[in-house]
Amino acid sequence: MVNYINYALTIIGVFFIILSLFLITSEKIKGNNIYNNLQVKEKEIRKAIEEAQEVISELVYTSQTIVDEIENYISSKRKLIKIDNYNSIVQIKKEEMESDELVNKSKTINENKEEYDENNKLEKRISNYEEIKRLFNQGMTVDDIAKKLKIGKGEVKLIMSLNRGIKDNENI
Repeated sequence: MVNYINYALTIIGVFFIILSLFLITSEKIKGNNIYNNLQVKEKEIRKAIEEAQEVISELVYTSQTIVDEIENYISSKRKLIKIDNYNSIVQIKKEEMESDELVNKSKTINENKEEYDENNKLEKRISNYEEIKRLFNQGMTVDDIAKKLKIGKGEVKLIMSLNRGIKDNENI
């Protein structure tokens, strides 16, 4: 009986050893599957990262192109603004020069008018002087001469006294 027990224990031991070997190999297979699954997942992740990097590089290129276009647009607008400002400044300078010319012409005209007015006044005074002298020589009185020429009596008397003074000085 002891032998049977030994045989039974030996068979049970061998059975457990076989079972253990079977479980170990099945775990290895599962482990290999897990390892293989990890490798597949790693490849998928690497592929996704590469695709993301490609998309990022495309986005960088596109954004750089857009930035360049915007900078060119801004640059062209700045040039237009500078040209407009230059044209505005030139126009303002032209207007200032024209205004200065008009002011100078106006001053010249005013000066010429003043000279003309003064010459007219002088000629009128000279003609008044000559007229007073002529009328006085015709025998008209100071009152009559003043009324006729529409000037004051004092002015007539002054001109007549100046005329007498000039005649007196001519005799000297």
